Amino acid sequence: MTVLRNRSRSQSQQSRRSLFRKSLRLERLEERCVLAQTVGTFINEPGAFQGYTLFSPSLGTDTYLIDMQGREVNRWESQYPPMSTYLEENGDMIRMARMPQQAFPAGGAAGRIERFNWEGDLVWFYELNTPNRILHHDFEVMPNGNILAIVWEKKTGAAAIANGRNPALLPQDEIWPDSIIEIQPTGSSGGTIVWEWHLWDHLVQNFDPTKQNYGSIAANPQLVNINYIPTGVGEGNYLADWTHFNAIDYNPQLDQIMVSTREFSELWIIDHSTT
Repeated sequence: MTVLRNRSRSQSQQSRRSLFRKSLRLERLEERCVLAQTVGTFINEPGAFQGYTLFSPSLGTDTYLIDMQGREVNRWESQYPPMSTYLEENGDMIRMARMPQQAFPAGGAAGRIERFNWEGDLVWFYELNTPNRILHHDFEVMPNGNILAIVWEKKTGAAAIANGRNPALLPQDEIWPDSIIEIQPTGSSGGTIVWEWHLWDHLVQNFDPTKQNYGSIAANPQLVNINYIPTGVGEGNYLADWTHFNAIDYNPQLDQIMVSTREFSELWIIDHSTT
């Protein structure tokens, strides 16, 4: 009988130790659940810039504004996926939107700019999405309320050759020089183009003296070599997408526009008074 009691006591102690180990495993699991946080912020150190964050997930159609704790402050719902997105001082959110059925098969093609008020109502939109022209990547709201926007223009292979392009550099038999338009919004949709600049008007080439734009490339830094093709940083996958402007900004003090061209890996400054 004594042996049985000792065995029973030993089994009881083992059972308590087993429960204790399980409780430790549960505590560690709870700690791991905290570390696997899926909402809110993970890090918010004192050195972080204080303010709000505006973002539009590229695979969704909504735009979000969150605070420093990761809490949603506002949300705007659109029918289209986004490109560039900005928050205006009056609380309006304005964004570039990617429309379907585009004639330009390259990343960044959009076709639409849309403005929402703080309450989420669509108050204005502008579309440019044709077989030969499309809004893409970025835009800039000017102090007077007009909007500078980047536009791809499609030129045929024949037009490119006539302007001095090497025919061997036309595998798609077309080329997309960038342009910039200034839109004066009207009403709840549309607008008037009050200024425009076309890269196609600022070319130089030293490939064929019998074609247009022939001259010294080195002596004309204000012009763009129509036969420049990147081979390193900035190289794209679609050769027709020749300059690929990514971003645009405006300096009202100097009345100048700055654009970044991915293919050239350069920043270009354009006088707004020119065309």
